[in-house]
Amino acid sequence: SSTSIIPTVDSGNDKCDNAKSLTVLPAIRSGTTAIATPDFESALEDTCGVSISSKGVWYALQSLTRRVVRVEYQLYSKGSNGDSELSIFTGSCDSLVCVTNVQGADQGYISFWET
Repeated sequence: SSTSIIPTVDSGNDKCDNAKSLTVLPAIRSGTTAIATPDFESALEDTCGVSISSKGVWYALQSLTRRVVRVEYQLYSKGSNGDSELSIFTGSCDSLVCVTNVQGADQGYISFWET
């Protein structure tokens, strides 16, 4: 028999400074950007290829070990102007550096070295 894993639904993490910390892996999250506010304030920021007016939710992965992290994702868009994106950054909120960006309503995985 298989075990069902119910995603944790988060709220209040629509800015980098309010990112939900993921301390235990694996972690399964479910969320929406319906009430989120724009992520970036300046076109000078590294937006990882997303629009400056994009609205997102943020998670932070912090550990004391350097390891390969695999992020499995399912992106869904609702409505005619929906566009889903997943961006992964390193660094602090005031100096983000883009690792990668995935666009579209799709599923897959990304692997990267945690720094």
